[in-house]
Amino acid sequence: KGYSLMKYKVTSLAETQELAENFAKTLNKGDVVLLSGDLGAGKTTFTQFVFKALGVKDVVNSPTFAILKSYKGKFNLNHFDTYRIGVEEAIEAGFDEVLNDKESINFVECCQ
Repeated sequence: KGYSLMKYKVTSLAETQELAENFAKTLNKGDVVLLSGDLGAGKTTFTQFVFKALGVKDVVNSPTFAILKSYKGKFNLNHFDTYRIGVEEAIEAGFDEVLNDKESINFVECCQ
């Protein structure tokens, strides 16, 4: 399966939420979403809104120190933050198995 590169500019929290809710409607099992941006760019906030739109009732927060957090909503959802360890180290740690799970949707935060 191929990939799509999408770039959006939002200027408010309300716009971020609207974008996230619309984006959530497009997701399917097996999708991997890579969120790239500087610290404070809104990657976790966007993820929180998407997960809420997909039925997650738990508090969704940054997995910076845990590296991976999993949630249950309409789908199994995994939230990675590779800021501290980098993508290569995450793969070496075995997270590629989670990323290849075709029953889950994975959100991976990284910096530019």
